Amino acid sequence: MNTFRNAVETGRAVGPSGSVADPRRRQAGHHAAAHDPGQSPTPSSARSGGLHAAVLRQVGVLLALAFLALPALTPAAAYVRWLFPFGAAALAGLVYAKRRPATFVSVCVWLFLLTPFVRRVVDGRIGYEQANTLMLAPYLALAWTGLSLPRFFMTRGKAGQWPLAVLLVAVLYGFVLAIAHGMLLPGALDLLRWACPPLLAGYIVVHSDRLDDLNRELGALTLLALPLIGLYAVYQFVALPLWDAQWMLNSKMGSIGAPRPLEVRVFGTMNSPASLAYYLDALILMALCMKTPVRWLGVPLALAALAVTLVRSAWLGLAAGMLLLLVRSPLRTRASILALMAALVAVAPMALVDPRSEALVSRRIETLTNLGGDKSFTERGKAYGDALGELVRQPWGEGLGSSNVAANFTSRSRVIDGGPIEVLLSLGILAGVLYLAMAALLLVAAVARSGASGVDNGPVLAANAVLLAQALAFSSVTTTIGEIGVLFWLAVGLRLARRNGRAPRAARLS
Repeated sequence: MNTFRNAVETGRAVGPSGSVADPRRRQAGHHAAAHDPGQSPTPSSARSGGLHAAVLRQVGVLLALAFLALPALTPAAAYVRWLFPFGAAALAGLVYAKRRPATFVSVCVWLFLLTPFVRRVVDGRIGYEQANTLMLAPYLALAWTGLSLPRFFMTRGKAGQWPLAVLLVAVLYGFVLAIAHGMLLPGALDLLRWACPPLLAGYIVVHSDRLDDLNRELGALTLLALPLIGLYAVYQFVALPLWDAQWMLNSKMGSIGAPRPLEVRVFGTMNSPASLAYYLDALILMALCMKTPVRWLGVPLALAALAVTLVRSAWLGLAAGMLLLLVRSPLRTRASILALMAALVAVAPMALVDPRSEALVSRRIETLTNLGGDKSFTERGKAYGDALGELVRQPWGEGLGSSNVAANFTSRSRVIDGGPIEVLLSLGILAGVLYLAMAALLLVAAVARSGASGVDNGPVLAANAVLLAQALAFSSVTTTIGEIGVLFWLAVGLRLARRNGRAPRAARLS
């Protein structure tokens, strides 16, 4: 068993007797595999090293992003609003040009995790700006995936080609509608939010031969992000930093609590409690599917942070994802989940020792069984009713840029709470139904097991659980658009690439 474990970490082949094969013999095998179109000519595990090397690369990515954000703490903070997004896009473009898809994806994920934090630090020094250009950083970085679109559609046999094409056409229709309504700038910004996440799925499918690398980089990102993001969110709850408190006051988001310690619905390094909660969901599910014991350093912090986001749909999504893993995952992952559940039952009462935090979480839990007295549930039901009335008056849609983040660049600020509402109001009935149908079709195609052999591992195994959590929350959160949509389409891409390519090498050896 140790031999197999060492082989997985180092990427060496394992012989029938359990011994590690001679590297020269393995090299000869690679030359032979190059003539077989069904095999990757060079196993990605040999190209990029083991998990330790991936962690070092992720530390390098963090240091590069920290260097770009460092002026936020100096008198030059005003320049960060422009330098950070274009510097982040340049960094992502450099990685893209060097054909390192796994590192490129991790750079984009880190940007979604950290850019709102950088924005608040800058706002804390030079003043709040509602329509902040700094927030474009992750989308400008992710936009490089558009260059892989021709390869995705022109290569025969790539999974999900025509549904993704129809979905993108529906999004383009929404952009044309925005231009027709005189909303070129907000429509262009929303085009990034709507189009870039599904482009990420296509990019991953194009590089399905590098799925081993992507699994490894996402695993390394998980090991670093869980303790970092979880620790900051817990700190935010008990000692709210000044820049976060100022942002809460200026943004006037009354739904995220009061800008005081132990009374805030934490948003951590992200832009809202919902965004943080769903990223924590995904990271926790990925950590549970890993083998290294280091993962347990971040999981407790992440769970504590998830609790004080008070995002009930994310709580239920994590529970559903863990139940799915209990049914579909290997014995080792099941044992980890059961151990975590037992620890939660034992530790949760001790974690909520402060009366204010205990009351905050308890009231939120009670609403799960008392929907009639739940204010947000009642408001969402009213929003759905109002949306139906608007669709009757304007069945062709209002266009991209008419709500949420992009609406900050218009004369009105409008927040739409609910996935189907945002899609149908923006795209209209016909294009909206097409978008929703294609997203559902890609979801089904992603979770289907036909065409794949071997055993899933790491993020690929967790992707099904992430998709389940995202699908369950779609009625309350738009889980296919924006920063949360990145998680959905990342999981779709992992599953489609899993079907399109070969089984991950680490999974076959384990």
